Amino acid sequence: VQDGGHGHAAALSHAAALCHLLPRLGDDPRDALRTLLWRVFLPLLRREDAQPSRLQQQAAALMCDAVSRARSWDLLGATVLPFCVRSCAAAMALPTTHQYDGDDSIVYCYHWDAVAPDDGLSGEAGLLPLSRATALLASLLGDALKRRREAHEEGADASLDALVRNLTWDMSRLVLKMFDLCQEYRSCATRALLQPVLTSLADVSCVTVEFGAVQLKLSRSGFLESIWNSCVSLFSLGRPERLDAYDILSLYFSVLKSGHQGAIPGADEVQNFDLRNVAEFWDELRRGLVDKDSSVRKQAFYVLKTSLSIFSFGNDGSQRCSGRSPAALPGQDKSNAAVTKKERWANKEAKSLGVEEIKQSDEQCSSGQDRWKVFLLLYEMLQEFGTHLVEAAWTHQSFSCSDGIRGRNFQLDDGTVGAWVYSG
Repeated sequence: VQDGGHGHAAALSHAAALCHLLPRLGDDPRDALRTLLWRVFLPLLRREDAQPSRLQQQAAALMCDAVSRARSWDLLGATVLPFCVRSCAAAMALPTTHQYDGDDSIVYCYHWDAVAPDDGLSGEAGLLPLSRATALLASLLGDALKRRREAHEEGADASLDALVRNLTWDMSRLVLKMFDLCQEYRSCATRALLQPVLTSLADVSCVTVEFGAVQLKLSRSGFLESIWNSCVSLFSLGRPERLDAYDILSLYFSVLKSGHQGAIPGADEVQNFDLRNVAEFWDELRRGLVDKDSSVRKQAFYVLKTSLSIFSFGNDGSQRCSGRSPAALPGQDKSNAAVTKKERWANKEAKSLGVEEIKQSDEQCSSGQDRWKVFLLLYEMLQEFGTHLVEAAWTHQSFSCSDGIRGRNFQLDDGTVGAWVYSG
């Protein structure tokens, strides 16, 4: 291990020295840089005698420094990136193409066959393991996004903008394909690729890529819809798949909460999909909160709590209650004779806790945001006593307004106006 560490350090020092000499190598530094990427960095990335994460982080930083100084990000997209995409696709036996024929799920900007040199590198034996290839893609996109923000302060770099767009597209294709495969691949996609793609779409908003005469677009809302469709499929399967779906949603909302709220579609973006308006989303959270599995309950509660902190209610009074009857969820607008023993018990417990008082009193009816805070507090307190109490708390705390929450407008923290929809 020690020898491997010394070999790693020597290889990095050699690469750094060559990068330093690039401006002095010939009349066309691009040719020298291309050779450096093919002949030095790719073999360096394929080494197995050092810690992969450390090696990749340092090698990625060196590569990005070199191409940034030369303002030649396209060279990275013609060498290392296709190598990584090919490694990912080969590890999962995924089809890839550079020619669009109607299926945008398998068309990639950085396609290996279009750039691979005739030097033995195109063989499958020298490709990176999936975990290393995805980690390297994530590292390179993260570095490119950081430099793009800095470059825009000094003047836009067209080659860097193109790399961010193309790499975001390719990584989004990998993410969605991996979600459809086994748990190992879903976990890899969630752990390594999803966050940088979401962060990129928060910065870029809409990615446009071209394949010949065909122009394809990837928007924030469109990618979210694809993520949600994957989650819907996972929710219908077993416990491991449900947990994977909650992991995906948890990461999505965590990215928003961490300051990338641009990933919430803005007023200037054409929106064909908005998760806030999907009744099945709220249905699934409600089911998760009463699931027999404590891990599922914890995940559902985290997603609900985090999403509510982002989809916050405005203070314009539009969520205030009147004396009219509350909106009822399907199956809950029943006569006393139709109410089950479990529901009667839940309602009785809710009344004893004072939950129903909010519904019955105008003076005590606060904003929708406050009612959700009460619900979250009640859930944390009641879950150890029995999940049957959640139904009563959810109904009374969440749907006690005159017209319910269905179709009501609310304002996000960043001023964006959206619609909060729950149809049971």
